[in-house]
Amino acid sequence: MIRLLLYLCSANNVVNKNSIQNSFFIFSHFMYNYPKYTIKIYDMTKKEKDILKKKIEDDIVTTEEQIEILEEKVKPIAPDCSLGRLTRLEAMGEQDVNNKVLDESRVKLTRLKNALLRIDKPMFGICIECEEEIGLGRMSIRPESVRCVGCAGNL
Repeated sequence: MIRLLLYLCSANNVVNKNSIQNSFFIFSHFMYNYPKYTIKIYDMTKKEKDILKKKIEDDIVTTEEQIEILEEKVKPIAPDCSLGRLTRLEAMGEQDVNNKVLDESRVKLTRLKNALLRIDKPMFGICIECEEEIGLGRMSIRPESVRCVGCAGNL
């Protein structure tokens, strides 16, 4: 709660006694009148954030390498290439699968980059649906996650 108050106070880059009192009044008024909109902040330790940040950076590098490989595989098949009719159809089917994997990899890369931008924000690690902690286990496996396991399963 104190972190949130300091965040409210520093919104105008001015932190003094009056701004703290005003922010506390706004915060307490909001929480009294709108109790269902409680604000949760998951306080990840610095070590946990550093581990996740390293994982995200490693996943970004891996995904970028995967995208480069897939871009080579989805290049059009030359008509003068000496493949039989069935082999050409198989190659086209494989190319279609690689196109789908390429699209998913690009989406994952975007989500990873967004997670890297969000990692220092107070709401990082909070489910966007139920506003509960996502959990360090899920975050270490899928650091780009914005939903907890329960909410992700309900999609």
